[in-house]
Amino acid sequence: RKRVQRLEEVISSHLKAPFTFDAKTATDRLMTPEGRLESIGDFLAGLCEWRGKKGLRGKLRALVLEDFHINPMGGWSCGGALIP
Repeated sequence: RKRVQRLEEVISSHLKAPFTFDAKTATDRLMTPEGRLESIGDFLAGLCEWRGKKGLRGKLRALVLEDFHINPMGGWSCGGALIP
């Protein structure tokens, strides 16, 4: 939680306005790049489903900040699909 709070403070400083994340992904997945990517995908799918139920049809814009535990994209699989 402290790292997220610090990131919000840094973003606020750069924006010169208060900033907080509206939502965050679950942390119950494996702490691997694959787990993080799956968690992000599940979160966005759930958000799209929720928006559909609320009748919200506009464009969805999402800012995803993720370092995948400092691992390069590629060479691992996610949901059975190889990440090239």
